Amino acid sequence: MDERRKTVRRHADRELLKRVAELQSMLDRRGESGAESKRESAGHARRQIIRHNCKVAIAVKVGVSSGYGDTWDVASVRVKGRILDLSTGGASLFTEQRFETGQELALVIRLRDGEDIHANSAVRWVKMVPQKGGYASGVQFTHMSDKDRRLLGKFLTELEQTAGL
Repeated sequence: MDERRKTVRRHADRELLKRVAELQSMLDRRGESGAESKRESAGHARRQIIRHNCKVAIAVKVGVSSGYGDTWDVASVRVKGRILDLSTGGASLFTEQRFETGQELALVIRLRDGEDIHANSAVRWVKMVPQKGGYASGVQFTHMSDKDRRLLGKFLTELEQTAGL
């Protein structure tokens, strides 16, 4: 009986390897046929794969009420975190603090040349990373000055040209 199981498993493994090889060859042919250029010309934004070398200060906007009054003030609470990925439209952050989808954050991104970019952002997704003891969050920039937007674009272009060095 055990020999039969081994034979069946070997046959299944061979079939799986054949299927993997077929899929790989399909991907290779697709790449050769210019699928990438077709996708880019169709208006899809090319994802940046070069990582950055900058720091971030994250401030969470919270409503605060003093005493028993009906007046609320908005204050900012600083949260420790770092940038995992950065683009002109947003960023991926890692923090020990869990954010809620839709929550507003104020970011100050310090580039490696010492310049700061100020951006308001909204949390679009949150994912727990238990092996690192924190959360990854995707934020979309909701407001950034034209000067800061140009500065960020210049920084990302330099990274692309120098391969992040």
